[in-house]
Amino acid sequence: MSDLAEVMARLSTEQTRYSTKKTKAQATRVRASLLELKKACDGARKATLDEAKAIAVKPRAKKLVPVEIDEEDLPPPPKLERETTEIIEKPKRVKKSTKKVEE
Repeated sequence: MSDLAEVMARLSTEQTRYSTKKTKAQATRVRASLLELKKACDGARKATLDEAKAIAVKPRAKKLVPVEIDEEDLPPPPKLERETTEIIEKPKRVKKSTKKVEE
């Protein structure tokens, strides 16, 4: 973390210099400091992830044990029959003419 703090301090000084001078060289230094900060953040993130992976995991709830079921104990499956219904026809729509009728 001290590495990250050093880069932040360096970026802060470069940024204040750039805000007072406004030169291309100073802008390049600010961008370089920002790139260093990105690399330091990525390194810190990776280190934190590795540390987190090393932490022991608490055991979860126990897995269920499969139970053997005798088919004789199961009730028979229900018999499904399809009902027939009458088809009701809808009345047909009459198309209206879009042409104008001359009177």
